[in-house]
Amino acid sequence: MAMTAFVNFPSQYTQATVERAFKKYLPDVQVITDKPTEKVSIQYADCGCINCMGTILINDSDDLIEFDWLMQDTANCIGSSFCFRKALTRKNYLHQTIEAYLAKIEHRISVKAVEPSEAANVALLRNAMPKCWTIDVAHSEDLDEVLMDELYDLSDKMNQQGDHWFILKPAMADRANGIRLFNNEESLREIFAEFDSDSEDEDEEEEEDDKEDEESNDDGEDYSTAVSTSQLRHFVIQEYIANPLLIDPTGKQQSFHKFHLRAYVLCVGSIKVYMPKSILALFASEPYSRPNEDQNLLSHLTNSCLQGSNMDRDTFVKSLQELEGCYTSSGAQITASQIEGWLDSASKVIGQAVRGAVESASVHFQPLPNAFEIYGVDLLLTDDNSVKLLEFNGCPDFGQTGDRLAWIVDNVVDASFENGVLELLGKDSSGNVEQDTIKCLDFEFKRGW
Repeated sequence: MAMTAFVNFPSQYTQATVERAFKKYLPDVQVITDKPTEKVSIQYADCGCINCMGTILINDSDDLIEFDWLMQDTANCIGSSFCFRKALTRKNYLHQTIEAYLAKIEHRISVKAVEPSEAANVALLRNAMPKCWTIDVAHSEDLDEVLMDELYDLSDKMNQQGDHWFILKPAMADRANGIRLFNNEESLREIFAEFDSDSEDEDEEEEEDDKEDEESNDDGEDYSTAVSTSQLRHFVIQEYIANPLLIDPTGKQQSFHKFHLRAYVLCVGSIKVYMPKSILALFASEPYSRPNEDQNLLSHLTNSCLQGSNMDRDTFVKSLQELEGCYTSSGAQITASQIEGWLDSASKVIGQAVRGAVESASVHFQPLPNAFEIYGVDLLLTDDNSVKLLEFNGCPDFGQTGDRLAWIVDNVVDASFENGVLELLGKDSSGNVEQDTIKCLDFEFKRGW
């Protein structure tokens, strides 16, 4: 009996890429785009905040993937998302998950219960995690109690001499919404007062703001990062990484910019983790300068959505391989071996992070044996070639890649078929993606169903 795949993405960019992959790898599978009423074999879908895998489904709406089909018929249905994965995708949970895992695994290392190679990977993860605090703040007046309780050591650090900067991030926001920099209690209070003001005004101005946002997006104006505490009360505070690797993306030695890497990571079953070497380098559109009281976020935040529609994508959105030969602020040129070192470190950090979620946060991360999922993992490089883990993003936005680098998305989707869909269906892969994909983790996770 012929298989049916449900594929439905809100982005035509992604929809077309996945449909192309079905024709390439599973030409006999019938692809449908309307939500099925009866069980299908494959669900490959971007399903918003709750991603999971069933037969084959691809869609961005929370209710498009039928998890019941996946849970009840693990032998015949596969899907493109796990149901529970906020241990990775929510910033506060990610920090708590990694800290819990490191506390456990580092104790095992201290009693020599871990192989030296594994201990080295754990050390990479420890170094990759910026110092972080998690807080719940519903209103700015809650900040006094929080500073005396959860943030007492942060308060001490802010009061120390020296130029100490921190970055505030809403735990459940994306697209750079609500991200702010601060270096003292006064500026932190001002930030939450701003959020409170947004909350008070949002009801009466909602319709007007929506109209203005539409006009701003159409005109290519600056992207707003405003949020309100009535919408977001969970926050993380991280020490600002003061030594980012700075590169001139033009290939010259004139203007050095901060950037981050976006790796598309594939988790399969329960659980293998793969990282295609097709990785993006996303640059801030403004040259880097040290944080100051009048900081311009465009020189510090590298989210492509923040840079505006008029950004020169050919200059500020590159593939990792295109960085070879570019000059750093120290005057050195990026080498191929340097890039290979970054890939090696990134793969080990990502593998350890996912293992941490499996071992230490099983309530909030539950891989399914008949599911796969693609995450967008953001990493920052420092001037000593260290890799810092910033966040895991569910339902990553492939559109930021752009037409010039569309081959990166093609490679990632191909990898999801060769290492995900085909493997879960028990079919052989005939492609050559494996040589361009690093296996980050192969860990047997058992759970009763």
